[in-house]
Amino acid sequence: MKYARRLRQEVDLWSAMWQQVETFVDRISGAADSDATARRQVQALLTVAAVIERARQPTETRSLGAPVVAGLPTAKVDRSGTSEPVADPWSPADRTARLPGLDDLELAAGPVSTVNVANEPIDGDLTMVRLMAARAVPVRVDPRAGVVTLGAMPSYSPQSGTAAATIVGPTDRLVDIQGADGELAGLFSVTRRVLATMGTEPDTEHVRSWGELAAARRAAVTDATKISLDPPSAAGRAALLAAQATALVESLRAATIPAAAAAGALAALIATRAAQGNLGAGADADADALADAAEILDDEGTDDAALPDDVNALAAALRGTPAAQQALVAAITALAAAPTSTARQDAVLTRARALGLTASASRLLSVPVEAGPLRAELDKAVAGRLQYPDGSLRMLRTMEAAFAWTWPQRVRWFTTRRDLVLAPLLARFRAPFHTSLRALIDGGDTGLLALGLTVGPTVAVSATQVVTGEPDSLLPTVDDIEPGQVGVIGGDRAAAVTILGVGAAHGRVTLDVAPVRVSVAAGAGLAGLIPGGSDIEASAAGLTPDELRTGESAQGPAADGLVAETLALWSRLCAVFGRATVEAESAPVPDPAGGPLQHVPWLGTVPARATTLVLTDLPAAMWDRTDPEDPVPRAVRAGETLLLRGTAQPEGGGPATVVQGVVEVDTVVRTTGSMLDAMDLAAAGRLSTVAPSGDDTPPFRCGPEADVAVVTLRRNTVDVALTGPVTLRRDFTGFDAMSLATGRMLPPELFGAAPSGPAGVDRSREFSYANEVFTDWLRYARQ
Repeated sequence: MKYARRLRQEVDLWSAMWQQVETFVDRISGAADSDATARRQVQALLTVAAVIERARQPTETRSLGAPVVAGLPTAKVDRSGTSEPVADPWSPADRTARLPGLDDLELAAGPVSTVNVANEPIDGDLTMVRLMAARAVPVRVDPRAGVVTLGAMPSYSPQSGTAAATIVGPTDRLVDIQGADGELAGLFSVTRRVLATMGTEPDTEHVRSWGELAAARRAAVTDATKISLDPPSAAGRAALLAAQATALVESLRAATIPAAAAAGALAALIATRAAQGNLGAGADADADALADAAEILDDEGTDDAALPDDVNALAAALRGTPAAQQALVAAITALAAAPTSTARQDAVLTRARALGLTASASRLLSVPVEAGPLRAELDKAVAGRLQYPDGSLRMLRTMEAAFAWTWPQRVRWFTTRRDLVLAPLLARFRAPFHTSLRALIDGGDTGLLALGLTVGPTVAVSATQVVTGEPDSLLPTVDDIEPGQVGVIGGDRAAAVTILGVGAAHGRVTLDVAPVRVSVAAGAGLAGLIPGGSDIEASAAGLTPDELRTGESAQGPAADGLVAETLALWSRLCAVFGRATVEAESAPVPDPAGGPLQHVPWLGTVPARATTLVLTDLPAAMWDRTDPEDPVPRAVRAGETLLLRGTAQPEGGGPATVVQGVVEVDTVVRTTGSMLDAMDLAAAGRLSTVAPSGDDTPPFRCGPEADVAVVTLRRNTVDVALTGPVTLRRDFTGFDAMSLATGRMLPPELFGAAPSGPAGVDRSREFSYANEVFTDWLRYARQ
């Protein structure tokens, strides 16, 4: 067992190494959960702040750009309307012209870098924060199935569905947090960082509040300040149109504008973008954003209990702006035809007040964001995420960056160890299995190193231990037996046992084996039993291609156990390592007649954990009609393991998924349609190659004399109901060495390899089976 023990030690090492990864990922997940509430609050509040700032821009004398929430600005404009592209949205000059957003939070949580992007030491003052580009790393493990999901860290993605690289980009970024004025450039300036790390004022909150930074940035705005060019706000354009219309009418009434000139001024007002632009799309987009934000704020809670209602009210008001705009434009048009009409002047003022009601009635729009009710909420939420040293975002980003930074070193350890140690050990471990399988198929020595062993007490079908007739004093001489070596048992009930371990019990040497397969058919010998005293031999006569295709022994049904164990060993190896690997290292096993099984689609349903499959309308090539009175189904063979694939509907709704699991075939028998009525098939999978007619109850009812194949399953790993098309398959792709060693289904992309296995198929149940088989093979190597 020395090779198995060495592999067992290596697998234990891999499990421990991967457990470190999972522990780190779990802690990061916990940090993300701790940050989740504040993250959602900040995103919702900044969304509202963006709508408010854009709505106030047309009338605000000191406008700022909207805060970064979902993406960085690409263009900027000054008060004269001159625009230009944004060369670097991370530059201090551009950041100071925006309300503090998610970019400012990331900079405040990021570390000051001592090296440049080329990892060379920085000369002079350290004023650059390094934002690490998101890297592909394992982010979640399904403990039930052991499936590892890839994700990105650090998780800069500000909102669900937004690409992880939206803010930072595809490469690491160094960002200046000092600029011309470090206090304007960010929430956590260089000076504040020094004070925080030196610990000279432990009771001081070193991170600047959101409201203070927003107010300072607005106070620094001049006519030359270029702010981000945001989508036009429906509320802002409505407020501008209402203000301009009101001013014109009041000028008419005060006689500061001649009546003759009023018509031209009114016509010019009608031609402006505020009057002619379609506010519908913009109003709906802003209203939808506000409604979503209000829902989040209501769910997560706010100190200002009225805030979610105020946000919803603003959303409702915005939805009404297009109709109010059209009414005001109509009133202005009518007044332009008769500027001195008092009634028409009153109509314009009434419509202008209605259109401007959004701005005048909402406490959210009446003052700048940092002077309104959002400030206190943002100050609290941002402080909770950024406080030094244990703000929730600060902790999360620190852990993510540490994991992402060290992940390449972990990958190198895994890949190097795989190539130099794990793969050779695994190949050596497989060798006895393949030697034995080759002997069972082609004939020859199975490689069993212990000769002269005999069966002690009678062994029953499905037993997992064989007590030999030899005393336990011989145990040291059989310790060289490796898992996968096969002992062949002759006699009336020919069988083979796949040995997995050796031990001692009741003063006798024992062999731990895979579940014993012995024919239970009538005939010579005792059905389902290996008699005591039988020799356990190391030589096999081999099987013919016909025996392998049919799963039946040429010596008669009583000897079918040997064929069944051969097929069981072959298919289990295929499930773990892949059919191509197994047949390249041992010997190929021919498929039954009728072509590849996976090319036959079955219609119908298979209940979860079904123990029986009823196959009707089997293709003619899959029937052996040598005896016309007793045809034999040849679709599947007793003893073999198959893949079962079909479509599953999630219990909670959502898109269907293609699921692939494993079934172990116990028996395959032929019956007729008339016999189905007498069978309890409530939990059976009923499948046919022909679509059912509308009046079939149950579906796929066949004629009373029609031939039907009934497959009983020893095991079924598919725990969800499957619908057609369903396929039974032998196209095993197996699993890679690292997945088997860690007990986790690792994405090949995690280690820079190309994806393997069928695309779009949930193989978690297949992997659970393969991992269980592999673990079982090594179970006794711990001793």
